[in-house]
Amino acid sequence: MLKEHGSVTLTQLWKYFEVGSLVQGATKHKCRTSMRKMVALFGDVAAGTVDLSMIGQWQCWMRDDRHMSSASVRSYFASVAQVFAWGLEVGLVAANPWANAKRLRSPKREVVVFTADELADLVDAAARIKFQDRSSRLRWTAILLLASGSGLRIGEILNLRWDDLDLDAALVHVRYRPDVFGEYWLWGTKTEQDRIVPISQEALEVLYRVAEVATWRYPFIKRITCTRLQQQVGSIAEDVRKFPYRDFYREFAKIKKAANVTRQTRGSQAIKDGCLHQMRKTAVTAWARSGVPMIDAQVVAGHRSMATTRNYYIAIDAAASVSRIRTAIDAGPGRQ
Repeated sequence: MLKEHGSVTLTQLWKYFEVGSLVQGATKHKCRTSMRKMVALFGDVAAGTVDLSMIGQWQCWMRDDRHMSSASVRSYFASVAQVFAWGLEVGLVAANPWANAKRLRSPKREVVVFTADELADLVDAAARIKFQDRSSRLRWTAILLLASGSGLRIGEILNLRWDDLDLDAALVHVRYRPDVFGEYWLWGTKTEQDRIVPISQEALEVLYRVAEVATWRYPFIKRITCTRLQQQVGSIAEDVRKFPYRDFYREFAKIKKAANVTRQTRGSQAIKDGCLHQMRKTAVTAWARSGVPMIDAQVVAGHRSMATTRNYYIAIDAAASVSRIRTAIDAGPGRQ
């Protein structure tokens, strides 16, 4: 190595990591951002001077001064730890203090899901709202049904190709694809593992209709969007290649607003903070309430840990839990 132990600065460590490590795409971008945040607080100090005290100070700075969520701080912690672990492996640093450092504890939040009537109103709004491209109605209906029923991440849905959809078997094949120069955007499953997800009958019927209007490679990304990006290959910014969908969240806000108009006319409470990722939590919660074993939910959802499925994706219905326990108590020992 060109540098002796402890002599490389944070910036130099990152640059070596960028050239020499095997990570790519969004992971590399996140590592770069994380290292820059270290430099923003401490300056471009020698990587070997980073200790447990500095790591704790850095986490508190991002949470308190930069007003980041605990989940974001934990994510940046993991990215910097990855860079230092690589630096130790190749001999750029003498030790990896992140291995013994404690992450900022993330407070347990109540899991919020959509109710059945909220989902119905959103799907109904997507099917009748006016878009510039009429095929967007079908696409959005399919997106909402896949997210709320099959539990797919929104990024996974948007990046699906027709080759990934087996409509005859009612299955989605979520495939990991490494970054390839010349592709329109960065793409890979979050855990870099393939998995199979079932499609509901309702979503399947809509997908057959989508197939009639979306006849090229992707069911949910418009061809004009990809053509526009293809002309820029080689100069597209990483954040654009990671998420090229134009006006996607604006369109969802439009759907939610239309659904709330319907809800207001019948005196129902408005959908306030619902987001697209909440669709995924709604799906996993529905599986759990239907008696699906936790291990099955973890596998289909694509979580590395069962704790993630249990703690962050399943909304607890306390009243239902009390009712089931009461039934068991009334039945008495041996009579369940």
